Amino acid sequence: MNKIVIIATLLLFLMVSCDNFLDVNTDPNYPTEVEAGHLIASAEGGLAYYLGFEMNHKGELLTQHWSTIYQQYWDVDKYRLLPTDYDNTWSNMYADVLEDLEEAIKLSEVEANDNAIGIAEILKVYTFSVITDCWGDIPYSEALDIESTFTPVYDPQRDVYLGLIAQLESASSKLSGDEEASLATQDVIFNGNLNRWKSFANTLKLRLLMRISDTDAFDAAKVSSLVSGTALIAGNNENAVFTYGTSDGNFNPLYERFNTPGRSRDLSASATMVDQLKSLNDPRLDAFFDMSPDTTEFVGNPNGYGAQIESNYARISYSWWEPGNLAAQTRPTLLLTAAESYLLQAEAVALGHASGDAADLYAKAIAASMEQWGVEEAEANSYIASNPYLDINSIYLQKWIALFDQGAEAYSSWRKADYPELPVAANSQNGNLIPVRFPYPYDEISTNEQNVPSVNINTKLWWDTK
Repeated sequence: MNKIVIIATLLLFLMVSCDNFLDVNTDPNYPTEVEAGHLIASAEGGLAYYLGFEMNHKGELLTQHWSTIYQQYWDVDKYRLLPTDYDNTWSNMYADVLEDLEEAIKLSEVEANDNAIGIAEILKVYTFSVITDCWGDIPYSEALDIESTFTPVYDPQRDVYLGLIAQLESASSKLSGDEEASLATQDVIFNGNLNRWKSFANTLKLRLLMRISDTDAFDAAKVSSLVSGTALIAGNNENAVFTYGTSDGNFNPLYERFNTPGRSRDLSASATMVDQLKSLNDPRLDAFFDMSPDTTEFVGNPNGYGAQIESNYARISYSWWEPGNLAAQTRPTLLLTAAESYLLQAEAVALGHASGDAADLYAKAIAASMEQWGVEEAEANSYIASNPYLDINSIYLQKWIALFDQGAEAYSSWRKADYPELPVAANSQNGNLIPVRFPYPYDEISTNEQNVPSVNINTKLWWDTK
């Protein structure tokens, strides 16, 4: 396991009290006490790493943003999703991220630090939401109670979602003031800025509510209130991101992967994404991908071809993995952005769940995405004029594009919208179907079989009703 811990690992070994220095029964290399802030930093680093690499490349392949040109990821690209390939992702999210957050909450309760509790709970909601959106029914109510059971029940996704929304509301209510000084250097995402955490929590709540908008659990009144009366992420300076460091072990996970011998260019541009961007004359094409030096245009690789390598296929941007490139090393994992915030609002308005101007929100979303990827304002304005808002599918298409490099969320958002229509990958190992969920991991099947739901990768999630 390669877990990014920007701060926690630097400070963990300094936690031994001077009073215990001569205690022969105390091992100074293995402290028994850790501060809540260090655990929050550790959880943020773990969440960013697993989202930025393990869940990212799986979601990006299934959503056809990326494709694979070597054998390494061909199984996912052709829909051969093996339970053994999901053990690490599942266990790391539970045993690393969620366990750290649960312990941080307990320590913060002892310290009576409501702000730290609120931040840790918001991160718990985010983490659980990613897990349930990939797998459906999951251990939730008993998941972190290891003293009581090693075989937790799987809660229905409906119950998980309602629990997460309630937990998010409770967590937000705990945040008081503008800044939590104790987390200023340990909270890598917002540096203890409570206003940013409040906006993030509100926008995350909007994401969760809009995800279940086609179900009987949907609460339109809450959506209306969020869109019209709360602070949401409104600019790229407010984006929820995790930025990496410049030392070994702290690099962006894709940079780290691409700089492993033999792995330098495992992933290429999907023909689906390239062709869509070219048809729209979308300037983000240059930001997302590099064309081969042997060509004068972008050529995408059709998903599912794997080992059929062609020299002229466009690759993921060189600036993401150029050896020694500071920007590549520190390029952040994206958790929630202004572009998604505006697209969620536009979707809510377009579907009649909130008041507002869907076309204006649509334009703001595209402008935010263009700015995020370094596109000049004049180019963005020209693109918006050429691709105006028409209907709900305009929003879904732009959301599919804007969630590039956010594989887990891109995959969930596409399954909810069923738009744009994606072709089935070549060499499909799943008939004529694109998988609509991850398979439950082998470790769960072997150790908690009595509780693992009997489903397959073609069984739709509770919220996926179309």
